Formats: sequence, C-alpha cells, structure tokens
Amino acid sequence: MAKRKVQTVKKAKPKKRMTRAKKLSLEEMHYGPEPEVGYFDDHTLSNYLNWFNYMYDRKQAVTAYITYAKEQGFKNANKLKNLNWPSSNAFIAIGLRKGIEFPLPESAINQEQTGNQYYHLKFMSHIKETLKKADDIDFQKENKADETKLSKRRKSVQENIKSKVFQVCGEIDHAVDMWQTQPFDTYKYLADLRVSATVAKGIPEEYQSIIDELNELLGKNPHPQLKEGYSYLSKQEQKDYYNFVRGIQTDAMRYAENNKPIRKKRKVSADRQIKKLSYLKEDRENKIKSIDPLLVIGAMRLWIYNSKTNEITKYEAIDRGGLGCKGTTLQNFDTRASGCKKVGVRTEHFIDRILDGGKVVLNKVMDEISSKKQSVTGRINTNMVLLKVE
Repeated sequence: MAKRKVQTVKKAKPKKRMTRAKKLSLEEMHYGPEPEVGYFDDHTLSNYLNWFNYMYDRKQAVTAYITYAKEQGFKNANKLKNLNWPSSNAFIAIGLRKGIEFPLPESAINQEQTGNQYYHLKFMSHIKETLKKADDIDFQKENKADETKLSKRRKSVQENIKSKVFQVCGEIDHAVDMWQTQPFDTYKYLADLRVSATVAKGIPEEYQSIIDELNELLGKNPHPQLKEGYSYLSKQEQKDYYNFVRGIQTDAMRYAENNKPIRKKRKVSADRQIKKLSYLKEDRENKIKSIDPLLVIGAMRLWIYNSKTNEITKYEAIDRGGLGCKGTTLQNFDTRASGCKKVGVRTEHFIDRILDGGKVVLNKVMDEISSKKQSVTGRINTNMVLLKVE
C-alpha cells in the first residue's frame, strides 16, 4: 500500500520589526538631521520648528527653556514648568545655545539687529513677564492660604465676650434712642436673656462715652459743640438723660454682681490631707498609741498628748464640717474652744480619763486640770500622740 504524502504548510515569515535606528533614519529622511550651524542656508524657520515639533515633546521643551533661562541668570527659572508658554520659544532657544544664526523676522521693528539678538531680547522679556506672573500666582496662593488660616482661627475668649456684648447692647441702644417715649429696665432685660455676669460687666463700658459727654455738658464750662449738640434738650431733660444712661450702667453692674459664678471649693481627700502629717505613733513610757490619723479628718473634737511638754490639747471643730488638715497643721478649729494645759504629775490619770471617758467626762476634763489654759496653733509634731476623736 502506497504511503500517503503529508502536506506541510509553510509558516509565514514574521515581519521584521523596525529598529529604532532604522526608524530614526526614516524620520531623518523626511525631516532631516537635527538643525546645526548653517541650517538656515537652505531651510526656513518653519522647517526648523517642524523638526523640533516632531522630535521633541513638551517635557523636553520645558527642560530646554529652563536651561536657557538659567544661563541668562534667572535663578527661579524652574517656575516656568508650571506655566503655559509656546514651545517654539524653547526650540529657538536651543538653536541660540548651539550658535545657529536665525534670520531676522520681517515684523521686527529694528531691522539693523541680527535675528539672534531679536530672539534673545524677546525671550529675556518673555521670561521676565512669565516669572512675574508666577510670583503673582504664588502671592495670591499665599494670601488665600493666610485668609483660610484666619477664617479657621478660633476666636479668643475676649473676642467672644466682646461679640456677645455687642449683641446684647443692640436692644439697649434702641432703648437709649427711645428713652423719652419707651421705659426700659436693663436688669430685667439681662435677666430674661440669662446673660452671663462676664458679658454684663462689659456693658457699662459701652456707654461710658455718653456719660463723659453729659458730665462735661452738665459741668460749669461745657464745650460749645456739646451745648449745640444737646440744645434740643432742656436742662432738666439733659439730667434725665444722664440718669437714664447711668441707670443702664448701674443695672448691668448689679446684675453682674448678683449673678457672679460661685466657685465650689474643691474637696481634698482625707488621705491627701494627712499625707504630710507628722505625729508620734507610740509613747511606750505612758503606754499609749496614736489612733489612725484618717479619723481626724471630719472629727468634731481631737485630743492630743504632747510627750515632750507633758500637755494635753483639745481641738474643737468650728462647724459641722469637722476638723481638717493641711500639711502638718490642723484646719477649721475654734481657737476659743480649743486649748492646751500641762497635766503635771497626774499624767496617767488624765490620759485614762480621756481614753475611757464618755461625752460627759470629756466635756469637763479640761476644767479638772488646774493649770492655765494656753492657746493652740494647730501644728502637730513628732512628740504628739493622737489620743482620741469624737
């Protein structure tokens, strides 16, 4: 049996990709090589610009123009990249840097100069104007940023108070204008609005200028202009007007005084009050020991024995708040009811009376001690034993 012939399909040869070198050579075939010195011997300015328009993109044009500007002494030439200007300027600038001699345009006013001089002066002027625009734009941006910052800036406390004073004074100003026809109670007006004392304090100052004028007017030698300005009022009406404005100031100050915020006294914890308290924890000779100093805070009465001076001291609280302590000194005690006495040889007897006695006994212990009563300062030291509290 004859073998079947297998037909082979010839693969099409892949098209060869045009290399960049060949592509450039084709471009050069159409547009020619890059313009050099002597280009305008057989080419026009249109040919020159067409070549660069085809070969250069905007980024390359910007770089070339900035380079040219920097060579001419423009330190801030980089700002040119953010502005719009014709790319042809950059292309001609490239030629100027290469030393290509450009033809002088027929539109040039001075036909005695060369083409290069014409373009150089033109670009210098253009770069100056463009950079000035850039500076103006930057300045506007800075101003806008500053305005934004100012608008976002929070008002100070004083500015807020002043603003509220102006708002409140709007109705009062109307009352001043209509003082002869409409009665006005400043205190009631402020109370109805629940104006803060701080704002009310700022109201009298707003009407002080009127008071100063009226004081001068009602004085011995008023200024002629003042007399003329208030000539529509009789002498009595001038006094009434003064009393009306003065009443606004008085009511505002009284309202501010009556509504002054009362600061609550900060409560200090017992632990913090006795933190620095120095006392004798134990007196072994007299066989006594101090109580917990926390019990002193808020107690109505405190008994102390001084092991060094052999004295017994009684501290009476001045009010229901009880005794307090600040550092090493007792607070809030009655200086008249409190006192200390020397116990002499009967130390143990009186200590026992205090430790074991009830209210009846404790009320007369100090009277049982025959020595002279001495005043107390409230200071506690390391010689003192805290015997008892009530």
